[in-house]
Order: sequence, then C-alpha cells, then structure tokens
Amino acid sequence: MAKTVSRTSRGKATLNPIKPGDRFGRLVALDGGQLIQLKRQRETFIKVRCDCGVEKLARAASLKEGATASCGCGVGDSARIHIVARSTTHGMSKTAIYGVYRTMLSRCYNPKVERYPMYGGRGVKVCDRWRGDGGFERFVQDMGERPKGCSIERDDHNGDYEPTNCRWADSKEQANNTRRNHVIYWRGEALSASQWASKTGIPAASILWRIKAGWPVDRALSEKLRGSGG
Repeated sequence: MAKTVSRTSRGKATLNPIKPGDRFGRLVALDGGQLIQLKRQRETFIKVRCDCGVEKLARAASLKEGATASCGCGVGDSARIHIVARSTTHGMSKTAIYGVYRTMLSRCYNPKVERYPMYGGRGVKVCDRWRGDGGFERFVQDMGERPKGCSIERDDHNGDYEPTNCRWADSKEQANNTRRNHVIYWRGEALSASQWASKTGIPAASILWRIKAGWPVDRALSEKLRGSGG
C-alpha cells in the first residue's frame, strides 16, 4: 500500500496512508497511489473516481488537505481543483513526463515541427486513449513514472503511440536499438536495414555502408550492386 507524505507545521514529514475506498468529498480513492516525478520533487498521485463517474488522478496531498474534493463537476464547490486533466489545471506542465507527452503529440500532429515527416507525415498517430480531455492522465496511468534519463520508445517503429507499443527506454538502450535495427525511412515506411535488404535484394551491409557514406536514401535503397544483374 502506497503512503503519502504531508508536512506538519514544523516541516517534518509524516506518513498518511490512503487506501482504496477512502472518500474525499465527491471523490473515492481507487488505489493506494503512485509516485510521479515533478520538476523538483516526487509526489504521490491517487487514482480517484468522482460521484459523477469521471476518473482522474489527484495529488494525494491535495486530497488530504481538502483542497481537492471533486473532479470539478460540482458547481458550488469552494475547494481548489488540482485534478490531472488539461494542461492548464493538472499542474504538471513543467514536468519531464509532460514534456515527453507534448513532444509525442507535436511529432504526430504539428507539421511545423522538424521531425513531423518521420512521424505524422508517415501516418504515425497517438491512440485515442492518450488524446483529448484526460489524455495526459491516462498516458501517465499507462506508462507509469518516467525513469530519469528515459524517453518513450515504440517497439514497432511503424506502429502508433499506444500502451501496447510503447515503453520507457534510456539513451543507451535507444542507441543500441538504433545500431541493431538502424531504422531507415523511405517511401512512407520505416524498416531496419535487414528488412530493406529483403525487400530490395541489396545486402544490409551494403545499405548501411551507403548510408554511412552519405548516399541519399533513395539511391542507397534503389541502386543495384554492380554485377548483380538487377
């Protein structure tokens, strides 16, 4: 069972466990919480369900202090709402994991960003679950806390950003994946050198040599080897 940390008047930390079923105004805790790295510290967030049926993530400290008592549906609520929802209300817009989330969306839906052609330009999308109202909080729920130094990685580079295709990977693992698979984008597809070799009949070693030598991708994957009869 996760435990939340609050502060006494003297600034000393005290443990305050939140259990599934605990009620805070209109909100009922669904789990014991998960730690999420914010800009300067780690905080516990609790998955809660409002009496109106909406499920959200809420800061454990805000629940204990009474600052969060609904999902925002109560017209007469005087409590300040700090539910993880839109970027203007979830209070995590400056965190590393939110930066990953926004970059993911930009790559897929903003033609003005540099890497859009390799993502949205090829038809790569972000799943509906991770978009729209509550999309960020569901992204956090599915992916969990972002480990320090890690970025989101897709197992299938032609696949979409979705829970079954994404995981956290550190820079070393990503570099190893790049060296091993050497994903090459050409004519709307992202395949490894060995996969392109199967398609073009050009040995993977030759494709990699050409790319390293500065050949344009189109030439590297279309020009047959001398004497190959192609």
